[in-house]
Amino acid sequence: MTIEDVLKELLGKYFSLVSKFSLNFIEGTQNENGVRETFKYLQGLGMGGKQIAVTSKLLAFNQKILQNRYDNLTMLGITPQKINALAHLLGFNPETIQNHYDNLERLGITPQKINALAHLLGGNAKTMQDNYNNLIRLGITPQKINTLAQLLSFNPETIQNHYDNLIRLGITPQKISNYAQLLYLNPGTIQDNYNNLRRLGITPQKIRNNPQLLGLNPETIQNHYNNLRRLGITPQNIKTSAYLLARNPETMQDNYRYLTNTLQLEENVVQIRPQLLAENPDSFAKKLRILKFEILGLKRNSEFNPNDYKIFFMASPATLMAKKRFCIDNKINYKNNINILYTPWKKLILKINPLIDKLELKNKGEELTRPYKLHYDKWMGEYRKWTKSFVSRRGRRLIRWI
Repeated sequence: MTIEDVLKELLGKYFSLVSKFSLNFIEGTQNENGVRETFKYLQGLGMGGKQIAVTSKLLAFNQKILQNRYDNLTMLGITPQKINALAHLLGFNPETIQNHYDNLERLGITPQKINALAHLLGGNAKTMQDNYNNLIRLGITPQKINTLAQLLSFNPETIQNHYDNLIRLGITPQKISNYAQLLYLNPGTIQDNYNNLRRLGITPQKIRNNPQLLGLNPETIQNHYNNLRRLGITPQNIKTSAYLLARNPETMQDNYRYLTNTLQLEENVVQIRPQLLAENPDSFAKKLRILKFEILGLKRNSEFNPNDYKIFFMASPATLMAKKRFCIDNKINYKNNINILYTPWKKLILKINPLIDKLELKNKGEELTRPYKLHYDKWMGEYRKWTKSFVSRRGRRLIRWI
């Protein structure tokens, strides 16, 4: 039998997927028995007839060569599942694969990323370097490229086209750098997503401020929008806090229930302040405890209705503690007028020192807050990690009362 007849027999209806180049390549290197043995070997790797036909040039190699290449890929950390899905990688000899692998590592791509995006091993070193240099030129940081290594699959012309389209929509270079994953999407998809957001009443300015929304398709955005409406968030408030459309509906629902059921916030309080849904619930609960115990000086069993202190919901604990200290140091009675802690720093400082230099006044509030901010930012960061671990272990949030 001719090699063509053997392939027709083995591949059946998928023979039409075999290119003329691959057929000539196989005919020049294999005999009938060799083709049958290699075909059986590829089947043993889990490859079906269609996949073998698409990567038919592999039939030009004997089992020993392919096994050597397979072993080399697994040695580099590429899983059998990945090799099966990316069987064309078996068409590269170990030296070439190692060269491509080493080049990706030089570009800062971690072994874990290379394993996850093993198809990058099929790109030659020069192409990867050119694509990398182009991304750097556009302001994409090495850290972002490592995180979004898939971008190295796109040639400079494609990336530039996607970049220019985002610029036309008013997305700044800095925002593109921060949300570089948008460069994956072609202009048509981005435009469809943009038009859908406009249809929902999201203004161009809000889209520019929250370009991550352009990465979500209309169905996903509509699902997120509908969920917020079910929680009682008005269309106007959704427009104002458009970034919520990027949040997972289940997370939004869980946060809403925790705020209203556990922390006893009135539903309308949350509904007109939907930004509360984007806060880390554990951090917010801790903020209320800081307000109760450290700012108001109340006891554990003292009556405390968080709805009476709505103006403090978005204030940072560091700012409240700094203003409390300022009031104590300057003999300002804040306990009988708690709202004074919501007073802007400039106005609060001018009460004590109306002759203060303007430049000093501008920086004084930040200077007074900085020590508390350093403390609370570090502490709250660790607290969030700890509470996340607590939730995963116990299946509930740490704070169940204020």
